[in-house]
Order: sequence, then structure tokens, then C-alpha cells
Amino acid sequence: MIPRPDCLDNLMKVVRSIGPTVIVVGEVEANHNSPSFLNRFIETLFFYGTFFDCFEDCMERGSPCRTTIEGVYFGEGIRNIVAAEGEDRFTRNVKLEVWRAFFASFSMMEEELSESAWYQANLILKQLAQGSSCDLQKDGKGLIIGWKGTPIHSQSIWKFLSRNTEGDRVGDTSNGDNVYQKLTAMQIMKLAGERFIQFSSNKFININNLLHPYGSALLDLSPEDNQDVELVQILLAAAEKVSDQQYDRARKFLSQCQPLASNTGNPVQRVVSYFAQALGERIDRETGKLMPRISAQTDELNNICIESRFHVSFVALHQEVPFTQVVHFTGIQAILECVATKPKVHLIDFLIRTGVQWASLIQAAAAERKDTPIEHMKITSYRISR
Repeated sequence: MIPRPDCLDNLMKVVRSIGPTVIVVGEVEANHNSPSFLNRFIETLFFYGTFFDCFEDCMERGSPCRTTIEGVYFGEGIRNIVAAEGEDRFTRNVKLEVWRAFFASFSMMEEELSESAWYQANLILKQLAQGSSCDLQKDGKGLIIGWKGTPIHSQSIWKFLSRNTEGDRVGDTSNGDNVYQKLTAMQIMKLAGERFIQFSSNKFININNLLHPYGSALLDLSPEDNQDVELVQILLAAAEKVSDQQYDRARKFLSQCQPLASNTGNPVQRVVSYFAQALGERIDRETGKLMPRISAQTDELNNICIESRFHVSFVALHQEVPFTQVVHFTGIQAILECVATKPKVHLIDFLIRTGVQWASLIQAAAAERKDTPIEHMKITSYRISR
């Protein structure tokens, strides 16, 4: 709802009128709303590249659930961020610091994440096979969940200062057996970005997004890694040409990506495949070759159909990817602490999907509140129209 601030304001007024005991906000920790297309493209590429790297470690490459999540769910997000503009671009994620300023304008106060919630988060990671690759960082009173050092999600807890006021604003490492240094997908993209900026004519790139933590020292690459670095460089060059409205040259770069990228290959090849498709769609939009835009109502119906069809994939994502469980269980812990003595609990979820997280809350509440059980629990799901 970022592109529709009036609707976002109205939503906050409705939330305030309900008088919630606690508000748990789990959000993507990324900025996909930069006014510069090239910066937005780079930030989005590295963000989704982190997910594809995570999936490579946590899910089988040929898993139907992985293919569904990457191709349909993430693919749609990539397509919208890269190919669309104006009202058509509804995926505009912003970081926790932006949400903090927004919530403060509605007289909301951030609550400290409890020691119990931190304990639960760390306990979950210790129990999962790939939990060691997931990292937790304290950000003020909130929590940032990352994958191999790259932020993925934020978790914060909020309360309204007063329920009586109106809801208006107040203002990977080598083991020594291999001669090459095997890089992760994120390392490959960072290295490709570093090389790209050395030859880029664009002076407005956010260089901090591109610098590799080890710099150019990582030069002894395997043939596969070298090819992947070149593939990402070609994709970035295509994005730069699109930014400069040099569409014919951009198409030539994209044609070089096609033989190397694959939505069934390694994580780099997969993510480049989806971004190349999105860039091609943007070029077609800009040059008038794309079909007329689907109506907002049809687009909304398509999204509902996608979410209802792929519940199994979302459940698999919850079970196999570590940071999704951290997000859910820390939020559950915060809710349980705030309703510790409440006989009636009403949960309102603005993005419920499968609702798998609430089954865990019900189980935890039954275990922790044997002496003072919850008499009545109601779960309401709201769908927010774009």
C-alpha cells in the first residue's frame, strides 16, 4: 500500500479504532522503492539473490515447491518491481527505519523484543540444519533476520500510546581439497557488481550495494563461478542500458544472458533468468510492444488464485527455510506475553496465507496457560486490495 498513502492512512485509523493490545509487524528488510531505476534494480537483484542462495542450501533443486515459489511468487515480485512503473508498480518494500517514522506519526511506540523472544529465535536456529547460515541482529528495539550477512526480514512490536485519541497523524569457505574458492550466489553477485562499477558510465549508482566484502582478492575462481560472475555483469549492463533508454543495446545484452541463465540451474542462473525476463518486459512496455495492462480487478483475482493454489509450497517454505520460522515464532512469543492473562483473544492477520503460524500459537498457548486457559480465540483475516 506504499504507493497509495491515503489507503494506508485509512487502514491505520481502522487498526487504531480496534484498540489492539499489541501489533506485530513482520516486513521485508529491503528498499525496493528507489526513484532511480538502476539503483532499484541492483537492490532488488541482490535481495532476491539472497533468497535463491538460501533455497539452494535448504531445498532440493528439483523440488516442485521451490519451483513454484521461485517462478510464481518471487517471479511476480521481480517482474513488478523491474518492469512496471507508476500505479502498476505496487511492490514497493521499504526498510524498518521508514516504518518507524510512519508508525511514530500515528502515536505508536515500539516495544522491546523480550529475552524470551530472543531465546526462542536462537533456539529455532540451533534446531534447523541450515540455521547457522541465518543471523539475528538487534536493531534498536527490533530484530533483523539475515541470511549469510544480508538482511532479509525485520520484526518489530508496537503499541498505541493512547486508545482514546483519534487515529490521525501527529506528524562459503574452501576446504583445501579444491584449488578454487567456491563462492556463494551472494558473493558472486557482489563481485560482479564490483567489477561492473569499474566500467559503468553511471555516476549515481549506490556503490555500497555493490562492494564485495573481500574486494578483488577473490580472483581465483572456478570456471562455473567465472561464468556466473560474467552473467551477472551482463545483466547489470543490460539494466544500465535500460536506465539510459538505450533499448536496442539492452536487448543485445539480454540475448547474451539467455543461453547462460536458467530457471532450473544454480541460484545465480535462476535469479538472472527471472530478472532478464522482467527487463525484457520493461523494454516492451517502454517501446509500446506490450499488450494493454490487465485491469486491477483481474490482477487482484489472479493474485488470490495464485495464493490459494500454492498453499503446499508456502507450508514447505515455512518448514524448510530457517528465517521464516524465526519471524513467526518471535511474533508468536510477543503475542503470548501480551495476552498472558486475557480470557479472550482476537487475532487479526493482514497476510494470513496458509495460517500455519497460528497453529503454532494455539499449541503454545495450550501448553503455557494450563492454569488460566484462553476461553475464546478468534482469528480474522483481512485482504487489503491494491
